[in-house]
Amino acid sequence: MDQEIKHLIRVRGCIQASLTCIQTFVQQYDESQDVLNIKLRMGRLEEIWNKYEEIQDRLESIDRDPSKHDDFRNDFETKFYDLNVKMQRITDEHDAKSTNRYRQLRHYVIEVQVFLYQCEFDQIK
Repeated sequence: MDQEIKHLIRVRGCIQASLTCIQTFVQQYDESQDVLNIKLRMGRLEEIWNKYEEIQDRLESIDRDPSKHDDFRNDFETKFYDLNVKMQRITDEHDAKSTNRYRQLRHYVIEVQVFLYQCEFDQIK
């Protein structure tokens, strides 16, 4: 059983490393990059969470003292949720800007159409 616990702890560490890689990417992300990079990593984040839950639950169920894993669980979950929120905000801001750009463009198109209509109307007079 001790070997299985050690193995699960190693696997959990690899899962945490995956989370940290995404966290590093998000911290270095800027608006010049394609937001799709964030959206793809959000999907990966869900996979990491599912794997983590599976390993952590198994670890806590076989360890005689499951409370010694509480700190890791709290740290991991805090990091996960903070990262998830940050990524969601990035995508929401991007989507809002895209919508605003579309509205502005639509407004300009309407103005041009009105201007062209007025020019045609003035020529008819």
